[in-house]
Order: sequence, then C-alpha cells, then structure tokens
Amino acid sequence: MAKRTVNSAFWQVFSGSFQTVVRLGASIFLARALEPRDFGLFGMAWLFKEFIFYLSNLGIGSAIIAKKNIDQVDLSTCFWSMAVFRLFMFFLTFSLSPVVALFFKEPALVPIVKAISFTFLFSIFSCVSNSLLVKELRFKTLSIVRLSGVVIESFLAVIFSVFLSIGYWSLVYALLISSLFVEISIFYLASWRPSFLFDFSRFKYFLKYGLNALGFSFSNYLQENFDYILVGRLLGASNLGFYEFAYRIPHLVFLRISRPISAVIFPALAKCQSDTDMLRGFLKSVQYLSLLVVPILSALAVSAPHLVPLLWGEKWNVIVYPLQILCISSAVKSIFSSSYSLFYCKNRPDIPFRFSLFQVIISLVFIVIGAKISGLVGVSWAMVFSSFLLFLLVIYSSYFLGFSLFSLFSSMLPSVFLGLFFSVSYVFLYFICSLFSLPLIFSFLFSLISSFVILFLLFWFGFSSLRLEILSLVR
Repeated sequence: MAKRTVNSAFWQVFSGSFQTVVRLGASIFLARALEPRDFGLFGMAWLFKEFIFYLSNLGIGSAIIAKKNIDQVDLSTCFWSMAVFRLFMFFLTFSLSPVVALFFKEPALVPIVKAISFTFLFSIFSCVSNSLLVKELRFKTLSIVRLSGVVIESFLAVIFSVFLSIGYWSLVYALLISSLFVEISIFYLASWRPSFLFDFSRFKYFLKYGLNALGFSFSNYLQENFDYILVGRLLGASNLGFYEFAYRIPHLVFLRISRPISAVIFPALAKCQSDTDMLRGFLKSVQYLSLLVVPILSALAVSAPHLVPLLWGEKWNVIVYPLQILCISSAVKSIFSSSYSLFYCKNRPDIPFRFSLFQVIISLVFIVIGAKISGLVGVSWAMVFSSFLLFLLVIYSSYFLGFSLFSLFSSMLPSVFLGLFFSVSYVFLYFICSLFSLPLIFSFLFSLISSFVILFLLFWFGFSSLRLEILSLVR
C-alpha cells in the first residue's frame, strides 16, 4: 500500500512539475505577446466559471472516493445527478455573463464568459470517471491525460497569440480545445459507462455527505480566489493581470506539487486500518512535502529580482516584491493544507468546512484593507496572514486526533535548514558574479544551478537517514 501510494505521489509530482515547466515556457512568449489587461480579462471570466463549477460539483466526487463497496447503481445515480446539474450551470453561466461584466466594470467580459461556459458541458464526460480514477489510485493515468491537456493548451495559446494576434481570445480558444480533450480522455480511460439507473435514496446519501464536502470546497474556492476577485473589482483588469503573474509561480508549487500529493494522501489515509497508521502517514506526508516545497519557494523568493525580467520582460518588474511575499503564503498553505484529509478520513468533513468559512471571512477583511492601503503589496501581505490561520486547524487536529505538535514541527526542521542554506548560497554566488559584471542570465543560471547542486550534496550527505528512508519507499 505504501509503495503504491508513493508511486501515485511520484506521478502526481512528476506531472505537476512538468506542467509547471510547460506553462512557464509558454508564459515567456505570452507575456510578451499579450498585455496585463488580456490576462486580467481572462482571469475574471475564469473566476466566475470556477465559482459556478464548485456549485455544480455537489461534493459528490469526494463521496464516491470515500464510500466503501460502491456499485453501478451508486455511480449511475451520481452521474445523472451531476450531469443534470452541470447542464443547468451551463445555462446559468451563459445567461449571467452581462452581470459578470457589470460587476467587474468590463463589457468585454460578456462574450468571454459565454465561451468559457461551454466547459461545463465538456465536464459531464468525466464527472464520475475522474473520481473513480482517484479512488483506484490511478494517478499515472490522470497525470498523463492532464499533462497532455496542458501541453495542448499552452501550445495553442502561444500559436494563437503570436501568429494570429487575437489577444485574450488566444487564451479562451486554447482552454476550450484542451478542456474537451481532457474530459473525453478521462471518460474513455476510466473504462466505466453509466447505466440508465437512478436511486433516490442513494442520491440522498451522496448528497448528504457531499454537501459538507461541497461546503468546504466552495469556501476553499472563496479563500483561494477572493484576492483575485477583489483585485479585479477594486484595482482593475491590468492590476489583476500583474497580480496573476505574481501569484502564478508560488501558487504553481501548491497547485502542481502540494495539491496532487494531498489528493493521493486522502484516499491513502482512508485505507488505513488504525488511527496510529493514519497519523504516521500524515506526519510523513508533511515532512516530505516540506522537503519539496520549502527549498523551491526559497529559491523562487531569493531569485525573483532576476527571474522576473528574464522570463517576462521589464514591464513585469512591478510584481517582484508581491511575488516574494506570496512565497511565504504558498509555503504555509502547501505544507499544512493536507491536514484537511485527517478530518475527511474520520468522517468529519464539517470541521474543514467551518474552518474554511472562518478563514474566508477573516481573509476577506484583510484583503480589502490591504488593497485599499497598499494595492498589490497589501493584498499579498493579507494572503500571508490568511495562510497562517491554518495553524489554528493544525492545533485543533492535534487535539482532535492526539498527536504532538512538537513531532510535527520537528519533522520540518531539515527543510527549513535547507531553504535557508539555499538562500544564503544564492545571494553569495550572485554577489560574486556581480563583481565581474557578468550578464544577468549567466549570473542567474550559475547562482541558481550551483546553489541547487550544493543543496543536493548537503541533503545527500548531511541527511543520510532521511535520504535512505525516501529511497526505500521509491524502490
């Protein structure tokens, strides 16, 4: 079981990392071909679409993963209920496009929202199949499909923007084509087809479980996107475009590394036979997550003044400081968001739901204040404060499930040490390069690569017991 979980986690991380490389590669061209306002308009439409999508999910996907001995009647009931609801959400999104444009004060949003609403129809194909693949820990299959989708979307967006010069529509068309490909592929590869069966009593069971999970997912959506919504509303499309780029790379660490691993942790912990095994698995997941996340985000924060102009050009330098601040938020969220899985495995999805509501309310207040006082920088610091609220959930989980906070935080000490060591190494090496007036790209690459090599050697020889433990799981 442990090796299967590690294998699933490997594919999640590999796929997520490769997707990050692909998206970053595409952004090099897109940032020069498009304006910040183009990204802001696309982001506004995407925000509304995701808002409706969370409502249309009904939380049933989590119920499918958690339910033991699920059968064809269960799955068909879930499929038809979600299909009907997503069809309704398609019409709702399409018809509300003028309202979205009015809220953000951007008339250009009307056709964009209408176009993106078609992704609801595409998602009907995979509404159950995706959960089945997760339940069976078939993350290799999911990873390959999603990676292919990202490659298609990124390639088409670059082609449309550079050669056709159609602005934000290059992002919209690329999204629609890749979304259709991913949803149909998941449906085909899951090897499950719905029957014309529907059991109302079973629907009530899934809905009851799902509503709590939906509540958490929806509040989590608000927590993750209120900053985007408020930046778009209060600061405009161009500032939203800048903020999206500042948030992009730190959030990619959470989205492509932490979240995929957390997706593996939930079904893996759900299969544990005892609380002791569950807690041991959770503590190890935090340790391994921190070993990945902290050095990467430390590298990003310390190299941001050189990375941003190299990747996207001088016009994006305004995002350097917000990006560095958001690395702190992403680190905390990436490491501790997996604690939600503990409550799901104990059949207490109401606890993450209530906590997320609390976090959303507090975060909303600070984001508004931050935006009014310091613009993008204020919003970034508000996001740091919001992420630190996760410590309250960690403290409660230690009381609820009976584990030591000392053991949790002590497991993270190697990653903190490695992150600090990398930062000092990079600053020192870049300073040496600057004494010789070397080109920016050479100084950046030399300092970055050399620091990672030194970091790897330090981990390999300085943390041999941890290294051997990880290698034993991978083999």
